[in-house]
Amino acid sequence: MKNDLAESTLTARELAGRLKIPVHQVDHLLGEMKGDVEPDRAVLQGMDETRYALRPHKYEMVIFDWSNTLVDESALDEAICEDIAQVAGRARFRELLYRLEAARDYRWYDYIYLGAQFGIDEPRILEFHDEHKEKLRWLEDAQAVLRYCARASTCVMATNCAHKILEKRFELAGIDGQLFQRVVTSTETRDIRSKRRHFELLLREFSFNPEHVLLISDSYDCDLLPALMLGIGSLWLIPGFERSFWGSPGLPADNNFYALNLSRKGKRKPCMITSSHRHVLGWLRGTPSG
Repeated sequence: MKNDLAESTLTARELAGRLKIPVHQVDHLLGEMKGDVEPDRAVLQGMDETRYALRPHKYEMVIFDWSNTLVDESALDEAICEDIAQVAGRARFRELLYRLEAARDYRWYDYIYLGAQFGIDEPRILEFHDEHKEKLRWLEDAQAVLRYCARASTCVMATNCAHKILEKRFELAGIDGQLFQRVVTSTETRDIRSKRRHFELLLREFSFNPEHVLLISDSYDCDLLPALMLGIGSLWLIPGFERSFWGSPGLPADNNFYALNLSRKGKRKPCMITSSHRHVLGWLRGTPSG
């Protein structure tokens, strides 16, 4: 789905001012979003920031997000939404998504719930996943980061995904769920991550000092900001810019630029902002160059 970032009404110079980066980097990013130029990871890598207030080896627990942090499942989501829309009708399905999204209802992420509203049972929703399994892919070097963290610390996951859907996606990704000592889904908290309950539950269960906990996620407002407000160390991993969900108006045109600029300020700044899993792995090992 076309990224709203490409439709920004701000000029490249205005965006560069918000980001405090050279105008040519903004030109390239906007060109990439519009499809005018090939993706250039060096552009985003040039934004990498590292702060060593707390050395990586002191992180006793690492919390992972799932989608867009470890895997790209946007094409899978798109295909399953199309399958549901074929049964429900596009207008009816879109109306349901809008209503749940506006209410910040965690069931917005639950395909089993969404399907049930239109008479599609759970087995069929899981069949949709099997039919489009090739559309889920690991992000480059993500598995190496995950396996390193699973060896070096308590490794857990906090996700808005529904529990049964996540189990199916673990299966499609060929992931061993035992890598995670705990997985907290919105099925359990009955809320979305931005309300903090996922993170509060993990801190309560494991009794770690929040300063010795690290969250790795692609979403500043949904994950990093609430975690930072709890004192959790946060690493903002941006493998690309967010896509809008099926049938959703998507993010405001300059949302990612605004969030990136905001995240650089004050106490709500992540430990690192990067586009590279390899850079993350190097930083965790104590060799930031990767």
